[in-house]
Amino acid sequence: MKYLIRSAKYLLYFVILFFVIVLVISFMNHQDITDFQSLFIDGALAKISIIFVVIAAVYPLFGFKKNRLNIDDDFENYYETIVETMENYGYELSIKDETKLVFRASKPSIRFARMWEDAITFCITEDPKVIDVDGPYKDTVRVVRAISYNYRMEHRTGEEDGQ
Repeated sequence: MKYLIRSAKYLLYFVILFFVIVLVISFMNHQDITDFQSLFIDGALAKISIIFVVIAAVYPLFGFKKNRLNIDDDFENYYETIVETMENYGYELSIKDETKLVFRASKPSIRFARMWEDAITFCITEDPKVIDVDGPYKDTVRVVRAISYNYRMEHRTGEEDGQ
């Protein structure tokens, strides 16, 4: 169901963006837009519509993925690092329970630009050394790497520091 909602949001987003661009171009060229179809050659609107539907249907497959955060310690020891890293990347904790943490973008403009599809969820799995991280693909990849790095830097031993 979440996939269909995302696809519908992207389709709506593309249609609105398309109409805004067409309006701007028509005003810049001083064209009358009372007959919208006259702005395009025959068959162009159908092709554009098909392209929008295909892209909206496929994009959520590539734009949203589940990543794994492999941890060396208990989740409780990673909690502070996760929260600090997410805050540094502009997210705030919105839901916290025993099995998951949900972060959302702290800036309303970012939430709007992402059509409220900005949630990054950390779910504790049955394996105590793995946390599933679900959300926008590029953000989850970036955050998983940053959390791993930050945790290692915060918990270095004297041997790793060259002492």
